[in-house]
Amino acid sequence: MNKKIGLGLQYLTALALLGSAAAKFFAPPAPEMNAFPHLIEAIPYIGALEILVVLLWVIPQTKKAGFYLVCSYLGGAICAHVFTGEGMIFPAIFLALGWVAMYLQDKNMSGPLAK
Repeated sequence: MNKKIGLGLQYLTALALLGSAAAKFFAPPAPEMNAFPHLIEAIPYIGALEILVVLLWVIPQTKKAGFYLVCSYLGGAICAHVFTGEGMIFPAIFLALGWVAMYLQDKNMSGPLAK
């Protein structure tokens, strides 16, 4: 039962991250990004990277590597949001959901919480 809940959380989080990636392709950049015009050009590449790491996370054979890449990506997103003065709550929530999802699926993924 826990594995099914974990898998559901994983797919829910992955879907939200794919929505974020789609926004990087189709939505205009946030007004805070106007202070960094050279970064605006990189937004589609960041979206492509986000899609890649999410796909690696949902493929069972590459789940662990993809999970660690998603964690790294979201850690960078938290840093970027703090740097630009935006709220960091959404990347932090998705990062926490990802950890809960992986813990429910595999107790060995929990780091110091493993028995």
